[in-house]
Amino acid sequence: MIVNFANFRNLVTVKPTGAIKLGVHFVVDGHDELASFRGVTHFHADHISEINKSIKQMLGIIANPATLEVLEVLGYKIPDVIKIPINYGQSVEIEGETISAHKAEHVLGSTQFMVQNKLLDIAYTGDFRSPGKGTEILHPDILIIDATYGNPRFVRPFKDYVEELFSDYVSDALSKGPVQVFAYHGKIQEAMQILRQSKIDAPFIAEGKIFKISKIAEKYGYNIGKLFESKDPSVEQIKKDKWYVEFLHFNRFYERSPDHYAFQLSGWEFDEPVRKIDNRTVRVALSDHADFEETLEYISTSKPRIAIIDGSRNGYAKELSNYISLNLRIRTVIMP
Repeated sequence: MIVNFANFRNLVTVKPTGAIKLGVHFVVDGHDELASFRGVTHFHADHISEINKSIKQMLGIIANPATLEVLEVLGYKIPDVIKIPINYGQSVEIEGETISAHKAEHVLGSTQFMVQNKLLDIAYTGDFRSPGKGTEILHPDILIIDATYGNPRFVRPFKDYVEELFSDYVSDALSKGPVQVFAYHGKIQEAMQILRQSKIDAPFIAEGKIFKISKIAEKYGYNIGKLFESKDPSVEQIKKDKWYVEFLHFNRFYERSPDHYAFQLSGWEFDEPVRKIDNRTVRVALSDHADFEETLEYISTSKPRIAIIDGSRNGYAKELSNYISLNLRIRTVIMP
């Protein structure tokens, strides 16, 4: 039993850079000069900071095989000799510590990490959603958890049916003209799968990195279907037919074509599932993050002795910490 948390601060640290130090030898989603191995929960930018430094200095980069492949597409060259692919349920032994990987539903390859040693079990969720369904709920002594939507007002009451609404809106738009979908890497591939599962069989078009990441997703079981790279010669005829869905990065939303019906996928809509921006454009509250309710569900089911709230990234660490302490009676610590 942990009597004095201060005795374990050398084993659990969240740095201002976003690096999560777990145990003696392992750091996640950031760089630490004292760690020998780095884990990557997923490939989003705020979780791969200083990764080139880690590639040069670390003995190993540990991640889901799909994550390692996507990192290559994003331009990070990881030598095979330091790649340590780890599937869900697998573990690696490093000098008296066991590092295990667990499923997180967020984007392709998203992983939670747990480190176990003689003193305690420490787990870091990374980004997740759907606890107990798509995301495995871990039961460590110390749980480090994300606070992106840590304020009680961030609840999506429509989260159980927003995917169906998204598909219905896209289907209706396709009956009138071509569609563009704007989202971040990872969420784009989730959107593709949602539309395919809803029997939308229009051709998909994507360029560059989006196309390559989508093919990796397909390799790992995603239902992508008919996908064409934008420079494929057959795309010219597809566009003439005006029945297709084009997927573009979120940052290109303001380049959307006036001749298309546009869908922007956002995690920051809480009042309504679909919000009209103009006659041809809507914002859909399709998030790959747990809302406040789901975050609490994870913590209350996990029942850690101490919950460490990650305050290094944009979020609401103080609000979440206060709520957990008062309502779940679980000790909390905000780091850094």
